[in-house]
Amino acid sequence: MACCGCFEMSEERQGRLTHEAIEEKLRWEKKQACRELKLLILGTGEAGKSTFIRQMQIIHGNGFTATERLKYIQMIHQNVFTAMQGLIKEMEQLNIPYDSAENKHRRSKFEHPQYYAHLVRDYDENVLTDPYLSALKILWSDLGIQNCCARGRDYHLPESAKHYLNDLDRLADGNYVPTDEDILLVRWPTNGIREYSFRADGLHYRMIDVGGQRTERRKWIHCFECVTSIIFISAISEFGQKLKESEDVSRIDESKSLFWMLISLHWFKDASIILFLNKIDLFEKRVLSENFAEYFPDYTGPLRNAEAARDFMLQKILPPNEEQKMKIYWHFTNATNTKNIKVVFAAVRHAVLEKTIKDCPMF
Repeated sequence: MACCGCFEMSEERQGRLTHEAIEEKLRWEKKQACRELKLLILGTGEAGKSTFIRQMQIIHGNGFTATERLKYIQMIHQNVFTAMQGLIKEMEQLNIPYDSAENKHRRSKFEHPQYYAHLVRDYDENVLTDPYLSALKILWSDLGIQNCCARGRDYHLPESAKHYLNDLDRLADGNYVPTDEDILLVRWPTNGIREYSFRADGLHYRMIDVGGQRTERRKWIHCFECVTSIIFISAISEFGQKLKESEDVSRIDESKSLFWMLISLHWFKDASIILFLNKIDLFEKRVLSENFAEYFPDYTGPLRNAEAARDFMLQKILPPNEEQKMKIYWHFTNATNTKNIKVVFAAVRHAVLEKTIKDCPMF
């Protein structure tokens, strides 16, 4: 017959072993949680968030499969028509006449650029074939359209417009396969929430991309829990341009207000904050060719000086020192340049890893 004391010791030992097993499991789960990093990619519409995610697929994934590349063809063709339709609209808004050198030799109204402008403007499909392909070529060769394109800074012409319209025959070829550059330049609004994951440094990175348009921002809150880092992307080349959703609001002011609001939320008090001042290549081109002070009366630096204008924009978007409650890491970026993003994200990983080690001693 077993003694009562032996039974109690056995029960106590079993309870201790169970407790230790639970503690070990909790330590393992916490360690695994420390190795999963959730990066939230935020910013206004068309700032370059989706482009950045695609760069991660190129740099840390296996790039784009043949099937994935083919899926981009329809988006690229739509971007072509959207770009030309935007140019046609702005020709009217800016009162720029069509000015083809061949106009004087055209006898029929059906041979004039205005005819092709009506044809393309009312087209709502994405098939890059005749008669629309020929219409696009005639319009793109028109001097008036080229003049309108040169004034793209006045109305937010997508940076992909020239790239696509200069290469219509390649894009329309039946065997066309989009290149990495073609894909990186695609503009397609993000609806809902998209996620891209990859492993690096022995860690699991989860990147969450959500739409930046005002109508999409109500969905952001669903992604706010357990965020390791926020990467906020601001397109600084958009100075002087207005929002599509509200034509009386500056795109730069909208981006700055949104950034300031986000970093003040309690959800992100423990998250690392990373600011990308994006489209730096386009920004510098504009600064070197325009009067920067006309857009910012408080700018007192030298004109046509990219470095001075760049520093001004950084200070404009960052909150004042007295309002900064956390450290903000910032980088000037060109999201369509893979080499630039590779270097920048290496610095981002270092900052995120440093904070992870600090917050998770068991890491």
